[in-house]
Amino acid sequence: MDIYWIRHAQSYASLPGNKISDPGLTDKGILQAELTALWLRQKGRMDAVYTSDLLRCEATAASIGHVMGAPV
Repeated sequence: MDIYWIRHAQSYASLPGNKISDPGLTDKGILQAELTALWLRQKGRMDAVYTSDLLRCEATAASIGHVMGAPV
């Protein structure tokens, strides 16, 4: 069994001047999540994706789950 720990993609939280407590992904972050999903697909089958309830984490996990065909 392989376990992959993936950090969320870039979110507005990392941008200067952010005042949102639970920001979503930037356009760059969305691309990063999609590229991570494609990289993981090369590794093989995935049974499930687990995430915290932060928007940036959920969005990253959703991209991965969608590409992998795995429940989040």
